[in-house]
Amino acid sequence: FAIYLVPFYAVFGVSQASAQIAVSVATFLMAWGVLDLAQRGGLTPAQAFAAALLSIAFPEMLVWEREIQPEVLSYACAVWSLGFLVRWLDSGRPRQLLWTGVLFVASLYVKQTTVFLAAPMLIVALLRYRSSIFRQPGVWRGAIVTVVIALPLVAMTMAFGGTNVSQIQSAPGRSEAFYYLQTLPAQIGIAATVLALAGLGLAIWRSALLAPQVRNLCLAWICIGLLFFSLIALKSTRFSTAVLPPLAILAIVPFGILPARRLADVTAVIFSLAAAANGIATTPERYCVGFQGAAHLAAQNSPPNSTILLHVHRSGNFVF
Repeated sequence: FAIYLVPFYAVFGVSQASAQIAVSVATFLMAWGVLDLAQRGGLTPAQAFAAALLSIAFPEMLVWEREIQPEVLSYACAVWSLGFLVRWLDSGRPRQLLWTGVLFVASLYVKQTTVFLAAPMLIVALLRYRSSIFRQPGVWRGAIVTVVIALPLVAMTMAFGGTNVSQIQSAPGRSEAFYYLQTLPAQIGIAATVLALAGLGLAIWRSALLAPQVRNLCLAWICIGLLFFSLIALKSTRFSTAVLPPLAILAIVPFGILPARRLADVTAVIFSLAAAANGIATTPERYCVGFQGAAHLAAQNSPPNSTILLHVHRSGNFVF
């Protein structure tokens, strides 16, 4: 993420605004990736645009799109990696598989929480090729390249990852098995939650609404992601933002059952625009300026005569 910021700092100077531009570019790239994936799933261009807009308009995503944090860039790399995976499943071209591996590892270098996506990727590949997967052109070369470029990350994690491991194992937080399912309506909105559930059922019932490979990918992406984060002791809605992009695609699928394509397209876009407007209106940007601003913010949100403990050992932003 720091390397990604370098050209923006070089052009615009080192500032909060420059970093925000960088995050906004990553947001655009993620939305573009969702649009591409949705179109490969068989959605019309207008419906794919609606899914892309919805993916960056979820209330929880809006929080991190307006923070100088690595999530959105990591998800942009991951979504494009999955887009190239679908391309490879459709065409069998080794180059597409190579891009799949490179972009997946890039997402891990930015933020390692996307590691769970390896499982959905393997599942959809096995569903497509079954026992012949290892005889497909370029599979072994792609696997070797992916492992080689990931080795430095593995070494860094082994050398410096103790803090992350201790956070996962010992940090306080709720450990309910259904924590992330319970918080989903607040993350993406009640309407989008209902539509996503309906879209999942419709995609399974009527395969013409969403191409099987994209449908299987979205289903595995959501289920394995929610399970993965539920098993981690540290609970935060920030983590499960990694499973929100496929929910945007599924939330647009129900519009495909409308009797006319134009009606389906217009209704889907209107819904996404309304969701975006509502998300922006109800998700104020969280910020403070300087240490004095941080102290005032803490004081305003603390009970009278209470003691405030600042634990900044693991807060790189606070130190910065």
